[in-house]
Amino acid sequence: MNKKKLVIPALIILVLSGLFAVANTYHWFGMNRNNTADLPAAKEELRKVFARFSDPASIIHIRGTIRLFDRENNDALKEQISFSYSKQGQQFSSRVGYVQTFVADSLAIQLDTVNKYIILSRVDKGSELLTAQTALPFEKFMQDTSAFKIEAVVAQNNKERSLAIKSELSPEIKMTTIFYDPVTYTIKRAEIEWWKEPLVYKNEEDFKRTWLTVLEYTYPLSGGASVSEKIRKIIIQKDGKIEPGPAYRDYQVQSSF
Repeated sequence: MNKKKLVIPALIILVLSGLFAVANTYHWFGMNRNNTADLPAAKEELRKVFARFSDPASIIHIRGTIRLFDRENNDALKEQISFSYSKQGQQFSSRVGYVQTFVADSLAIQLDTVNKYIILSRVDKGSELLTAQTALPFEKFMQDTSAFKIEAVVAQNNKERSLAIKSELSPEIKMTTIFYDPVTYTIKRAEIEWWKEPLVYKNEEDFKRTWLTVLEYTYPLSGGASVSEKIRKIIIQKDGKIEPGPAYRDYQVQSSF
C-alpha cells in the first residue's frame, strides 16, 4: 500500500489541502441551476474557506486524525495517524505521525523521531515551503482561461456546508470534499478519495477501487511554545558547529548549508 495516500493529505489540511455525499441542491462551476439560488457560488465559497487560513499574519493551531479506508473492501480501516499544525505569522510547525517540520525565518528543520534524524535546510524568501503552508493556488485554476478544468459543488446539510472538488490537475484524486462551518468558514473535516491505480473504468465495481482518506480537525487555543523556542531545543550552536540539543543527543544531524 502506498503510504503517500495517507500522508500527502496532511499538506492539504490547511490550504486545500481535501467530496462524497453531495446534497440534491448543488452548483457546478460554469453551470447555472435554478435550484441553487439559496446557496453561494462554489468559487466564492472556496475563496472564503481558504481566506480563513491564508492571512500571512494569522495564528492558527490545528490538531487532528487522519484515517485511511479501503473503499473496495467494505471501507476497512487500514491506517490511522495523528497530526498537528501551528502557524504563527511566517513561522509554522507541523507533525504527521513521527515526522515533524519546523520553519522559522530562513531555516527549515525536519525531525524524524523514529529514525533519529535532524535534517536542516535553508528556505529562501518566496519558497514553496513557505507559501504552500499558508495559501492554496486555487484561484489560478478557477480562472475561465485556466489550462486545467476544475469542477466544484457546494451543498448544505443542516448547519454544515460542503465543497466537493474534482480537478484535471490531480487525476489521481477521484474527489475531494471539504466540510465546513458556513458562518465561520472553519474546516471541520475533509475526505479525499484516491484511485488505487490507473484504470479504464468500465463498470460500477471499478469505481470502488479507491482509498478514502478522512481528516478530522480540532482547534486548540494554543500551540504551546513558539516555533523559534522549539527549534532552540532541537539544535544548538557550539564552537561554530550545529549540534543536537540535549534531548536529541543521539540524533544524527544532516545539513544542506
